[in-house]
Amino acid sequence: MSYTTIIQDKLLLATKKILYAVVDQAEVRHKHNQLFSKMFELTYGMTVRLASSCVDGDVKYFDNIDSAMDNSANYDIVIIQSIGNFINRNRFFSELDNYIVNNPNFFLLAFTLDWQSEKGTGWIECHNQMMVVNVKSWNQLNKPKFGGWETVTEELPNYTRSVENFHDNYTPFWIQGAPGTSTHTRTAQGWNFIKTALAAGYKIDNFTEEMRLCRLFVYPEHDSDNLYNAFIEKNNTLVTNSNQRKWIKSMLGTPPVIWIFNSEYYRFSIDMKNVETYIGPAAGFKYLDFLNYNRTGNFIFYDYHEGSLDWIKKLKDTWDGENFYQYLQAQPDEVKQHYKFIHGNKFNKENIEKNLQILFKEFGGEQEFKRLWRIFKLSNATFIKIDLFNKEELAHLINLTNDNSIFFNFSNIFATDFTLLNNTIKEVDDIYHNFLTEVKNKFTNVILYGSSPDGKWQTLNDNKTVINVHNDNPTDTPVNTATTLFNSMTKNLVSKNLIKPLTFIDVGCSNGIFPKLRNFEHLLKGLGVDPIIEECSRLHSIENNPDIKYIPIFIGTDNVAVEVCHNEKIVPYEGTPWNRLSTSQFTYIRNNNE
Repeated sequence: MSYTTIIQDKLLLATKKILYAVVDQAEVRHKHNQLFSKMFELTYGMTVRLASSCVDGDVKYFDNIDSAMDNSANYDIVIIQSIGNFINRNRFFSELDNYIVNNPNFFLLAFTLDWQSEKGTGWIECHNQMMVVNVKSWNQLNKPKFGGWETVTEELPNYTRSVENFHDNYTPFWIQGAPGTSTHTRTAQGWNFIKTALAAGYKIDNFTEEMRLCRLFVYPEHDSDNLYNAFIEKNNTLVTNSNQRKWIKSMLGTPPVIWIFNSEYYRFSIDMKNVETYIGPAAGFKYLDFLNYNRTGNFIFYDYHEGSLDWIKKLKDTWDGENFYQYLQAQPDEVKQHYKFIHGNKFNKENIEKNLQILFKEFGGEQEFKRLWRIFKLSNATFIKIDLFNKEELAHLINLTNDNSIFFNFSNIFATDFTLLNNTIKEVDDIYHNFLTEVKNKFTNVILYGSSPDGKWQTLNDNKTVINVHNDNPTDTPVNTATTLFNSMTKNLVSKNLIKPLTFIDVGCSNGIFPKLRNFEHLLKGLGVDPIIEECSRLHSIENNPDIKYIPIFIGTDNVAVEVCHNEKIVPYEGTPWNRLSTSQFTYIRNNNE
């Protein structure tokens, strides 16, 4: 059994402009060009997905750290990753958000190695694999260079350090500048970041243990030939580095899982009233939303894992909608070992009940969910094992129905780590567009729903309208918001910079800002305000304009401090518009003047 954590109810790094800088500080491109190409594609591709689905930001490649920092003027935070670094858990960003909230004036969060304490010689190294830089502090330190590999004996700042270590004595929790200097011979990289910060009295924290568990660095600059051969042959015995071996092993594929619940919202928030057939992966209960629009519609479930198909079929045939925990517990061990849960890895009643409450709430209550389940049990459903990447199997899938109005949920199949490991970015892009073409050519009316290879969730319908959404990322939450087309006159004026920048505040921004504002996109700055925390988080996660922010606050009419609506002191709007009308105010004034 395995689990996924969903980050909810919080705007991660909401007020920060982020630059994701992918660098080749170790110059792998000069050592092994083929390995560099693959490392670049993986680090860059995974980072683009993170920027699309978790914390928005610009993803750019630079040859080295100094070049990245020289291009940081328009950003608040620079997250630097050397090629071969993979952030594989979105929890990293909640940990980073907490760190920045508690340390707003930090300069550097990194992997600092105290070789002086370990060996009695040398000094401190800042490893290039990954670091987070506060641009404001970097500017205040007069924009220091990173500092490359060189051997120099000189006066260096004194420092104190934590007694605790992550493992060996060269991995302190933190280091901090202390008065005075001492003569040392520095030999390692990152010395100037460290020297400048310590001289100014800064404290430099190492990445926390929680952050370290959210990423993997495979050291492509070391044993590059063997690493590349191990990658090609998928044979981790060809390398000795533990991280390299772990990475190669991950390419062999993870054990197939059965998604008991969905790692996303259960409602598509898309009008499917004219849809005749739903096509989607065998997972969770999200497919039930189709029945809110068409009680007699057909289902086609596909999956690469036959066990997932068998699970949905068995659930449909044998579960009566009651006592789900007992039903799960009663399954044979060979089925239970594939269970994948949300919000916890323990298969217990408390965890199941927690997920059921989320499920029931999103479908409008337990009774409403059970109503949909009873309808689903009577519906027509087909189950087929296929690989969407295979043209022949895709053709077989779409030919299973003669209906013309289709909803096709392709989930995040084209945007997974496994997909990037086994294909180039171009290959995935080609397969993705071939998939879209084949499905559109087959059906007269089709709504396509899922993630593009770069991690952007979208809905494409038959008249080519695109709706950007964020959904189905195992550690995030979704949203739907329409993308407005430019009218020709506004587009022309904007493109020629004949319109001044437009600043707005949208109070009550639920479901997205006023669509026509998008006509001014790159000139647009503003703030969306809504008391629903989840909605602001969702809107922020899919907002492509760094100058538009979403803040979860409740706007009142008195001098009481603003509070988010989950605070029980605030009673949210209950449905009657009377107090918002001018007629109400007129009546009040007239009555009080009589």
